[in-house]
Amino acid sequence: MNQTITPVKAASFGVLFVALWLIVLGIWNALELFPFTFRNLPRSAGDVTLTEATVALIILWKTLPLVVGLILFRQHRFIVRWFYGYTVPENNEPDCWHNTNLLAILLVGLLGLFLTARALDAFCAENQILLWILSIDNKMLIAAYWDTSEYPFWYLPIVYPFILGFVFVVGAGRIGRLIGRTIDKSLESSAEKEEDELS
Repeated sequence: MNQTITPVKAASFGVLFVALWLIVLGIWNALELFPFTFRNLPRSAGDVTLTEATVALIILWKTLPLVVGLILFRQHRFIVRWFYGYTVPENNEPDCWHNTNLLAILLVGLLGLFLTARALDAFCAENQILLWILSIDNKMLIAAYWDTSEYPFWYLPIVYPFILGFVFVVGAGRIGRLIGRTIDKSLESSAEKEEDELS
């Protein structure tokens, strides 16, 4: 494999990819605000009044991926340092694809970012959130909260990926090193067994 693209550089590219994905999602949500979101309000809403505060909250809610994506784009180097720690690579080990720890941290960190981005996308696409925002100025919607949900546990596609993604992002270094050491030990033990069998 080309050694010019190391696991640390690949992590940086991965963070930038997730950031660009969120930016595109945020722009798409912003473009569909007026032709779709405001014209096709949830059926249970009926005739609702939209004040400046409600409109501002809906715009902020729909463009949240854009904001998070821009933050990730600007802070991608800090996030990579967060994954790997401020001593990259650790213990003067080479920054290459043979370093199991760095590779495991790469996979865990990017998986966490991807899950968090998926949870954010699901949050910005959920009609129940829109109803909650609309109910600020339309009190008759409060009773309709639970009747309009398409399924009883509408929050599960948001909460579970967000929790797992948060854990993987925050603990990318520790989880990755634990997985890397476990893989290294298993490889060493299998190599020792093969040597013993040959001897």
